[in-house]
Amino acid sequence: MFKMQLNNVYAIDSMMFGYPHYASCYLIKGKELAMVDTGMPERLDDVLAGIKAHGFNVEDISKIFVTHCEHPDHSGNVASILELAPDARVYCNPIGEKNLLDPGIQHRERMKTLPPEMWSRFVLPKPTPKKKIVHVKDGDEFDLGEGTVLKIKIINFHQPSGLVVYDLKNNSLFCNDLTGNYFADCGYHIILHPPDSQFFVEYEYIKELLKNPPAHLYLGHFGIIEDAPAYLKETFEHETWMIEECKKCIESGHPEKVMETIRDKNLESAKNLFKRNDQKLYDYCTKEHIPPQAQTFADLFLSRYSKLPK
Repeated sequence: MFKMQLNNVYAIDSMMFGYPHYASCYLIKGKELAMVDTGMPERLDDVLAGIKAHGFNVEDISKIFVTHCEHPDHSGNVASILELAPDARVYCNPIGEKNLLDPGIQHRERMKTLPPEMWSRFVLPKPTPKKKIVHVKDGDEFDLGEGTVLKIKIINFHQPSGLVVYDLKNNSLFCNDLTGNYFADCGYHIILHPPDSQFFVEYEYIKELLKNPPAHLYLGHFGIIEDAPAYLKETFEHETWMIEECKKCIESGHPEKVMETIRDKNLESAKNLFKRNDQKLYDYCTKEHIPPQAQTFADLFLSRYSKLPK
């Protein structure tokens, strides 16, 4: 099961597309109050309510870290929260600055790559003032006080502007969308493959993490996972299965089955969503989300098959 608090780290249900327990952003409290990711712009009220429910005031936030700037479920409320917390700054991979300055860049890309019923769900975020943006580098550390230190790792497995944030005090990781969608309350788990994602970078990073795994993970989708080593191992085995099964498709002369293999695996996992008794969520995942994600993975896999890890 997921948790909503681990010591001085607090998860907020950002209610992506109106679905409970689908996407999360976080507060971490030292002497300063920092935020990691911000939710979608049309769900700002839910995010603000989550901040208040944990006993904090939005104006007390001093730093916002964005794990990737391309997707509004992570960066969509940056500008709005900066308006409410005027002394705060947003910290991001330099590659992501253009998306904060002009959120329409990715919105136009979504219109090209997603089915209309999905891209029409997205609301355009407000642009972020350039003076509020601070670039981070790999290895940067931020001391929030009271023993709370955050360390940045720049890594582009999910999007070009990607990063993860190590919570050194709790031996935990704000892991971006590293492990996909994992809903621990019902068992739904799919690996995510949006355009511009790098599956093999992700695969190798998980392999590396398993050598010295964090104790806990702060997931983008969804919540706090306490047994990070076991979950990372499960995810690595899942991705290894994907590689092996899709190799078989190509070796048998049926490359078109790569997409079908991943789609069908994810559709099978989606049956677990019935445990939530949410037909709308099931319909969204199976009709709008899973098919294009499977196609993007297939395109990447087929273009890079010769570079697969041995």
